Amino acid sequence: CGDPLEYQGYDYETVQIGEQCWFAENLRSENYRNGDAIPSQIDEVSWLSTNEGALANYGDDGLTCYNYSPTIDGCNPEASVLAWGRYYNWFATQDSRALCPSGWIVPSDSDWSVMEGAIGMSASEMGSSGWRGTDEGDKLKSQDGWAEDGDGDDEFDFGGLAAGHRHYSGNYFDASGLSAVYWTSTAPDVDRAWFRVLNYSESRIQRTRDFKSYGMSIRCIKDSE
Repeated sequence: CGDPLEYQGYDYETVQIGEQCWFAENLRSENYRNGDAIPSQIDEVSWLSTNEGALANYGDDGLTCYNYSPTIDGCNPEASVLAWGRYYNWFATQDSRALCPSGWIVPSDSDWSVMEGAIGMSASEMGSSGWRGTDEGDKLKSQDGWAEDGDGDDEFDFGGLAAGHRHYSGNYFDASGLSAVYWTSTAPDVDRAWFRVLNYSESRIQRTRDFKSYGMSIRCIKDSE
């Protein structure tokens, strides 16, 4: 861990955090592990209604796009992919063809909690929802690209990027420069799944759940099993 990992023509930086090995960049694959294409260019009606995996690029499809990034034109899809990777609905995390390389998985809710503990969050807060901890969010946020001087110190070289999301309705992109949102593979009920949020105005990490049709960033983690 710590060496680049080549996957589908791109070299991903990796980082050791505690006992875990994480991607230090957001996933940008257009294909599942077996080479099958992940559906893209999904219109807003289909994005909201599908229960199959799908991907998007920030600013795609001529949809409404809000960009608050101080460093790039996030609504330019070519620039956004280069900087932030791609965005996936939750259903893509469950596809048997797999998003991550062999030996790697989309992290579960508990995988994220383990990492949060390794960077200083108390055990009593790891399992709670909402904003938790003290400065663990700043330890994961990148040192640039956040609006209003909301940059982190990236103490653990995680490189958390303010990449924003595609709204669950499918009809707009929002919050680039303001927040980073990362899917977990864990769903507590039929409609919603757990994810993590870093924010320009927060030093903590949010654990929350919302609709599976959101388009969010994904970090792969080395499978420990």
